[in-house]
Amino acid sequence: VKGEAWFKKDGYWYLIVRERDSETSVITKTTYYKIALVEKENATAKNPLAVYDSATIIKEEVETLYSANGEMYVDINKETNKAMILAMDGTQYIITESSYDEATKTYSVKLTATRYTIKVEEDNSVTITKVVESEE
Repeated sequence: VKGEAWFKKDGYWYLIVRERDSETSVITKTTYYKIALVEKENATAKNPLAVYDSATIIKEEVETLYSANGEMYVDINKETNKAMILAMDGTQYIITESSYDEATKTYSVKLTATRYTIKVEEDNSVTITKVVESEE
């Protein structure tokens, strides 16, 4: 398995594997490998590096949805219904908070200090909007 990116979130490591269309480079399939490492309890001051007792790997199928103009995309874990990665301006951002409103088909997400809404349209594209905080 050749990973495209990896990140750590909520105590797990994630390896992202993507398949792309050879002509357009559009992502056609996304798989996350969620990795839980269990440390051995015998780490000492003499050997401070973590030694692992075991690892558990869970394969998660993720749907990548593009904006209508194809310039931005979001990875949605359909099993947990959480948005995981938001890509825009050539950079992938880890989503730190994610909630979903079924009635409006809209995700509310947070990237560190910035909030966005991600609306899933009828054609399965997404509209990504930065939430501007009102000043009081």
